[in-house]
Amino acid sequence: MKNIKEKHPWDETMVITVLVVAAISILIILASYITVTGAAYSTIPSKEGSLNMLQKSLVVEGSGKVKCSIQCRNVGKVCILAHINDNIVKCDEIITGNYHCLCTNTENII
Repeated sequence: MKNIKEKHPWDETMVITVLVVAAISILIILASYITVTGAAYSTIPSKEGSLNMLQKSLVVEGSGKVKCSIQCRNVGKVCILAHINDNIVKCDEIITGNYHCLCTNTENII
């Protein structure tokens, strides 16, 4: 007597595997879409929030060699604009001479 085990044919096994992988892929894509669109929507600033942020801003000015990002951090705020000699520069750029830094809180701009 021979022992004969009943097995799925290889083509049925492949179909089941493809269906399971496709279902998992769809769930991953759906989760990624929800995560990305949810995060993108929550970071869009409103007009009122932007005006409120600018109204509560502080100008730090002086002369010397500084980075506006550090000057704003010293007063507990975040640099949003750096100005030197009629030119707007990056907040992380080293400024030498007379400078003006626009610092504000970036909370509640939504």
